[in-house]
Amino acid sequence: MLWLALHLPRLSLEVFQRGGILPPVATGEAAPAGPFAVTAGVNPARVLLPDEAALRCGVVPGMALSAAQTIAPGLRTKPRDASLEEAALAGLARWGGQFTPTLSLAPPDALLLEIGGCLRLFGGLAPLLEGLRPGVTELGFDPVPASAPTAAGALMLARSGLETHVADRAVLRQRLGQLCIDTLDTPPGVLAALQRLGLRTVEDCLRLPRDGLARRFGQALLDRLDRALGLQPDPRLPYVAPERFSSRLVLPVPVPDAGQVVFGLRRLVTELAGFLAGRDAGATRVVLHLEHEDHTPTVVAVDLSLPSRDPAHLLVLL
Repeated sequence: MLWLALHLPRLSLEVFQRGGILPPVATGEAAPAGPFAVTAGVNPARVLLPDEAALRCGVVPGMALSAAQTIAPGLRTKPRDASLEEAALAGLARWGGQFTPTLSLAPPDALLLEIGGCLRLFGGLAPLLEGLRPGVTELGFDPVPASAPTAAGALMLARSGLETHVADRAVLRQRLGQLCIDTLDTPPGVLAALQRLGLRTVEDCLRLPRDGLARRFGQALLDRLDRALGLQPDPRLPYVAPERFSSRLVLPVPVPDAGQVVFGLRRLVTELAGFLAGRDAGATRVVLHLEHEDHTPTVVAVDLSLPSRDPAHLLVLL
């Protein structure tokens, strides 16, 4: 097996920004709308993830929100929305079904695709990635992809920010050994205890006697290591796409005219087209709900005489 992990390190921010808004002259790119940040916690609230404009003002993750608002006047914020992130991952999985039928969600910020059985269809890993990554970007996400013979190994590489691809388990052990121990996704107490012993990398853990490691830190740590290295099975709950497509996109700010809605609508249509391609199907009816602040939604329904999954065609009709 060969697993491809797509890590979305900025997902908490992207779920609010991927709707975008068009600049006055349509260029196909989103216009800046001032500094923005996602927050977490209360009393005090802290910055979880700032956007580029906020970073330029000096806002950094972990900063108290009150301090961030002082150095970045006009800073717009939203509290982290786990339900939006979960829905975004599911939407990415629906779109990813066109590349492989075997996908698994890896909350809170990653998607796993088993690609070993479909590489020949795409002519190898490089052509598959050339088709996949631009599509993920078109959906509004900035992914870190990594592949490995094990799902846990691919996730560890991707979440370390390493855009690397490993096909051999011996090489995988070497690559994983170089990672920091926090990539093992251990409970905070176990991680702190490992660090107090001077252990900094996965290789430091692998060099210790297994029996002693299990007695001191529990069997779960050994199991995580073994699953990543392929020494234990690592079954993953498969993602099963719904029978009918439905998706929702949050715009970062209210938009005053239909032209500015198109930027976000393009991403919904791209997601729909991927879903249909994965099923070798086409749409005969598409219904768009536009939500307003001051009255009931506007419903736009389009009926097609022939099934279509061409995103450009569907976008023009809408």
